[in-house]
Amino acid sequence: MSYKLSKSPSIMLEALHPEITGSCLKLSIELPYFKTAMLVDCGVFQEEKYRKLNGVFNFNEGLKDVEYVFLTHGHEDHIGNCAYLYKYGYTGNIYTTAPTRKFLSNSLAGKSKYSYNTNEEKYNITFSNNEIEKTKGSIIDMEYGKTLNLSKNISVTFFENGHMLGAAIIVISITYFEDGKKKHFNIDFTGDFSNTNPFINIKALPYHVLNAPTFLVQEATYGDRHKILNSATFDDIISDSISNKKQTFILSNSLEKFEQIMLNLRKKQDKNIIPSKHKILFDGTSAFKGLKVYKTEIPNFKNSAKDFIPKNSKWISHLERETLIPTKTWDFLIAPSGTGDIGISKDILPLLINKRNINILFTSYLPENSIGKFLLDLPHGKYISHPAFQTVKLANVAQAKEFSLHNPIEPNITFAKGFKNLLGVFVQHGSNYAKATYANELEKHVNIPFVAILSRDIFIKVKIGLNIPCYNTKKPLNILSKESTT
Repeated sequence: MSYKLSKSPSIMLEALHPEITGSCLKLSIELPYFKTAMLVDCGVFQEEKYRKLNGVFNFNEGLKDVEYVFLTHGHEDHIGNCAYLYKYGYTGNIYTTAPTRKFLSNSLAGKSKYSYNTNEEKYNITFSNNEIEKTKGSIIDMEYGKTLNLSKNISVTFFENGHMLGAAIIVISITYFEDGKKKHFNIDFTGDFSNTNPFINIKALPYHVLNAPTFLVQEATYGDRHKILNSATFDDIISDSISNKKQTFILSNSLEKFEQIMLNLRKKQDKNIIPSKHKILFDGTSAFKGLKVYKTEIPNFKNSAKDFIPKNSKWISHLERETLIPTKTWDFLIAPSGTGDIGISKDILPLLINKRNINILFTSYLPENSIGKFLLDLPHGKYISHPAFQTVKLANVAQAKEFSLHNPIEPNITFAKGFKNLLGVFVQHGSNYAKATYANELEKHVNIPFVAILSRDIFIKVKIGLNIPCYNTKKPLNILSKESTT
């Protein structure tokens, strides 16, 4: 922690991610007599156009002034680049919940050779065994509701978040003296946020957090949606599969959504919607490792979710994949990744896309230029000209969004309204359009001094007391404010 004389406290926020994936936020805090900096999340860029940015920390001061790292949850786009921190000289700890620690350890396994393929070239993400072990050995568990004092002025507390198992809202609390008076404010990072979860009961934020002077850093993945719209519902596809004796390939994220789909199928079995004779296959090492973490948390699950693994189901190995999947010996197959661009699903799609009597169901957000979006938009019967495969689209391709792990506009607005003394809101983690749309909705419906949109091209500094964001940018900043920002 560096000590200096500062006339007035200030905070500065920078985002490493231009839009959704690669989530990494840097918070710099200046108080009278000292300053410090910390990161919230450090994830992999998964959108094709941004993958070359992996490992490039273009913050003002790089990583040299970062003293703490906090992780909101265990998805790859929030944890996948953590070992880069130690590759480039970070020496501190990583703080997160126990489930997220386990997901991060799983993620790090085998990352000495880790790559993503794009249409044009390959971007390799490689870590030495020393960097991987250093990362794993530096993770400190945080319990919900337990406060960690970083200094006499700064503390951090993790609170529950329904986005996935182990997800957290991270509250940074700051106290300082001004004109002989003790003052305080919070900076609350929602991470990817949902206020409900099918496995665990989510406690609301306590009153002392909601009543504190607060800067809110909020996601906008679905910031352009008033509700989740489906091209087809999950139930529709399952019903079609059973009625018309179709095989169904379900593409899912390997964590949380995978388990939610398991739970949905199990409930359908219990209600005899899915006949007991129907065979369910699971594929994917990352999903299998994630499931082990979920199993350790079963004692904390709701009674309705404790038995979430479908009956008459089995995991298949990579040796069985090419021989078993093209056959008609199974009814449902679930595998990662959700977009079809990476992971096991990228290998399975070419085996099924040119077959009739097949349903291919995407259950995740599909970015532009993803294989999933390409196949969803391509008319049935058209020839597929794609670097991943060359064939004809004969399978039925649909997208269902019931398993969304993000809130649309209204629940996020309601969440923001719950704070009684908002000092400002920073909008991040969404497409440029979604962030701008959600920022406009906040301006309309929530009484706040300012709304600022975070992006890789800008950093925003706020002097405490004035609560007017000042910015520095390489490009014009899209900022919505009730006051001048000059």
